[in-house]
Order: sequence, then C-alpha cells, then structure tokens
Amino acid sequence: MVDRTGLQHLPSTMFQSIDPPLIFVFVERWQPDTNTFHMPYGEMTIMLHDVQHILGTTLFVDKSGNRIRLSALHELIIEGVTEVPAYSCGAATLTYLIAWIYEYFPCFRPPRGRSQPGRPRACIWSVRSVDRSEARLSTLRSCLDQFTASDVTWLPYGRTPGALLPWTCYIGFIQYRDVIEPYKPSRVLQQLGYVQIIILIPTKGHIGAFRSFLH
Repeated sequence: MVDRTGLQHLPSTMFQSIDPPLIFVFVERWQPDTNTFHMPYGEMTIMLHDVQHILGTTLFVDKSGNRIRLSALHELIIEGVTEVPAYSCGAATLTYLIAWIYEYFPCFRPPRGRSQPGRPRACIWSVRSVDRSEARLSTLRSCLDQFTASDVTWLPYGRTPGALLPWTCYIGFIQYRDVIEPYKPSRVLQQLGYVQIIILIPTKGHIGAFRSFLH
C-alpha cells in the first residue's frame, strides 16, 4: 500500500542536514501570484519536468509549506497505512526544494553522492552540516542580488526538456482537490531551452515593459 502512494522513497531522501538560510532566501523571492521566483535576471520556477527528474513523484503540501495536506493523509490512513504519522513529509518537501536549487545553481551545490538505480535524483547530493548563522543569510541574499543569467544552469537534465517530456509545456492551471494553481511555462522559457527577453516600449508619456518570447 505504501508503494502505491509513491511515498516509499521518503526515508531515503532525508538529507542529514537541511540548509535553512538557503531555503529562506529563495522563499523570499517566491511570488505566489505567478508561482515563480523573481530573480535579478528574470523569473524561474519549479516545472513539471523538474518534479519528474528530481522525484519521480509528487508531494502535496498545504499553504504553510511545511505540512502535507490532511486530505492526502486521510486517503493513506483509510487504506490502512498506519505508519503515516511517523513520516516527516514537511522535511521531505524542503529537501526537494533544496534539490531544485542544487540543480540550477552550481555555486550552492554540495558534493555529489553515488546515484543508485531506483532512488530519486534528489538522493545524489551529499548534504552535511551547514552554517545557519545570520551572517551567512546576509551573504546569500547579497549573492542572489548579484546573480546574472550566466550563473544559472538552465538545462540541468539535458537539452529540449519539452521534447522529452511534452507535458512540461502545458499552459494552464493545475488542480489538486480544492487547490488550483497557475502553471505558466511561458514566463520561464529559458528553463525550456528557449530565448526570453524584455522589450521596453513607449506608452502615453512613460516607458512600459512587456515580455517578448522568441522560440
């Protein structure tokens, strides 16, 4: 029954140490209206192909960002999975966010561990103790403020991810029960191997900006 839930790999993806300052500086840049991280060079987000490559499955969390939705737990419990209360699902979700950061931002990556067949890609990172001080938090903020597009690994899983997993190019809304969230890959075309630029145009006495996409 645990295997059917897709959660059987949770114990193997718990990093020995989560990096709270690194998570925090990215959470600060998250815009819930667009579901994207607003960076100095443009927007980025966690896309469907990121979920596929990093997990091979998904976790549904509530608005707090650190607890799994009660409806999901109820579905597991009625199936007879009595071990559910012992799962640290919030920590697992933060682990996956960290794994996404490691994929796209080389400067933050810890050493790579050995990849093992059947284990999620999130397990390849060897995370140990980290500096959780306010000084490091300040340093990380300054680092992100100075980032340019050249500091990002835009295609960590190979070229043309949309061709390998076409559903990652889906544009619309993703729904799980009563939660509906926008999914707009057109805002982050660089993560699909395309070119994305901002063009300034004059509008009635001031300069307005609009987004231009080049495929």
